[in-house]
Amino acid sequence: MKTRRSCTIPRLAFLLALMVLLGLTATAVAQNRTTRFSEHLIKDGYAYSFGIAAGDLNGDGHIDLTSADALPHNRLYWFENDGKGNFTQHVIEKNYPERLERHAIGDINGDGRPDVVIIENLRGDVLWYENIGKPGNGTQSKKHIVADAFDHAFEAVAADLNGDGRVDVAATAWGPGGRVVWFENLGDPRGKWKTHELKTNWSRANQIIIADFNGDGRPDLAAGAERGANEIRWWRNEGSK
Repeated sequence: MKTRRSCTIPRLAFLLALMVLLGLTATAVAQNRTTRFSEHLIKDGYAYSFGIAAGDLNGDGHIDLTSADALPHNRLYWFENDGKGNFTQHVIEKNYPERLERHAIGDINGDGRPDVVIIENLRGDVLWYENIGKPGNGTQSKKHIVADAFDHAFEAVAADLNGDGRVDVAATAWGPGGRVVWFENLGDPRGKWKTHELKTNWSRANQIIIADFNGDGRPDLAAGAERGANEIRWWRNEGSK
């Protein structure tokens, strides 16, 4: 029995050492690997490419892209993905006044089809384009207004912020009276939205994101402001009261 025990212990030690060595070798190999990307042109000839988003717009299981082209083209495109990274261009908006720019994708009217929420930078419009499920024929979307006179709109994001099952919109405006606002979807997004001010007089408010920062299951908001403020802040979602 003593002889067997003395043989078992060295054997176990050897196996453990071998496992550690194999682990270190695998780690070294993984560290030496380099992730590589290959470049593919989707579209050129933009006047001012500012704003891009991704989502399956036509429900075929492939991730499509949307892109805005501001002055002087004033267009909003979506690029249909064939599943192999080949994109066919369609036009959502052909010639909106001024500068369509940053945008987000979300199912605003709850019909199961993702829509596009976008800001117009100079006029100060927050718009959403309804996906009516007819890609490729030039009539695949309808325009609706979330808010107008949202002076110097910068960026919009979309999510269900109050947990009622409807997708809301939050946006920033960078003008002299910089603002962070969320617009509540009251159930008829083709009509009126309710405006909730989170921050005013926040000079040069710009990027905005949605994330659950404190892990309570409710989406929070974070935004940055340049020049006058030079800071970032987040807004904790306290839930409905």
